[in-house]
Amino acid sequence: MQLSIKDVRITLGDVPFHYNAEICGGIFGVFGTSGSGKSTLMKIICGIVRPTAGALTFNDAVFFDSSQNIFIPAHKRNVGVVFQDHHLFPHLTVEQNLRFGMQFASSKPISFNSVTELLELTPLLGKRPVQLSGGERQRVAIGRALLQQPKLLLLDEPFSNLDRGRRRQIISYLLQIHQRFQIPLLIISHDLEDILKLTQSLIIIEQQAIAAAGTYLDIAEQGILPHLITPKRFVNTIELVHQQYAPKDRLNTFGVSAQSPPLLFANTGYFTHRSRQGSRVKMAIAPDDIALSTDTCAYLSIQNQIRGIVTHILHMNDSFYVTVDCGVDLIAEITPKSLYQLNIQLNSPVICLFKAKAVEVVHIY
Repeated sequence: MQLSIKDVRITLGDVPFHYNAEICGGIFGVFGTSGSGKSTLMKIICGIVRPTAGALTFNDAVFFDSSQNIFIPAHKRNVGVVFQDHHLFPHLTVEQNLRFGMQFASSKPISFNSVTELLELTPLLGKRPVQLSGGERQRVAIGRALLQQPKLLLLDEPFSNLDRGRRRQIISYLLQIHQRFQIPLLIISHDLEDILKLTQSLIIIEQQAIAAAGTYLDIAEQGILPHLITPKRFVNTIELVHQQYAPKDRLNTFGVSAQSPPLLFANTGYFTHRSRQGSRVKMAIAPDDIALSTDTCAYLSIQNQIRGIVTHILHMNDSFYVTVDCGVDLIAEITPKSLYQLNIQLNSPVICLFKAKAVEVVHIY
């Protein structure tokens, strides 16, 4: 995805909006507080509102250019949108809602059956929206947008009003969509921790303007918007291969590859019902769940004691954020006292310690 937003401006009521950014990548998050201007940017990208100045291009297509008087209407942009309120037709069944999206598709590489299978919608096809839960309605809205065969999929607040389990489920569905259909995703949300389980690439919206764009840690290190972007809110996301499940200990083992030495242990029921040995798994670990040591601790119940080398140290907000190369990068939050007592420096050998239950399975590929 290459999305260019050049000096795009619009005034709604008496509030001016100004957007300027270059986006490149498969999944991008748009983060900001409520009322900051996230949804207005989404409406500009999909063509619901027309800016007064600037230029907007997606890959090779010019969506808007005020200097050339170009404005491509929404129905010709081939951009799928999943609104926060879903916007399903209440008088139609789930199947009819899904097939409604198909009439706008010029080609049909994404089949009806592939969407219903991926999003687990087959049991719901005969129901109407009023009979569905919030998470089910959202899946139907995502499916309808996919069946329009979009070249870009926008999702407005996809995690709102969902409990932790449903959020994890939606994150997994979105990763599957990107992997299977190769559609770039733009995730618009005020739930930063959930965005970071999908992508580290962000646009930050503040006071109706784009205040920063880039990877989360780059923005944090630059000290931009420290009240919004701090390593404290960072989530480590790593991908490893599931090696085995030990029923006696109720522990799963993961490594860099199926044949590599065991790297990480986790307590999770995802692998106990059927064998998924060899599956790639995306997992999340919070920095404040990771402690550092200069030696192994034989008399602790902590299962994960992973050796690595310090590659980066960031000091911010009375804490140190230490990046450790363990075969995968892990960032740990520690106090200044711990840093000095352990004499942690660049290239220091350290051990990352964290409990097996601190590991969250985000997605199984």
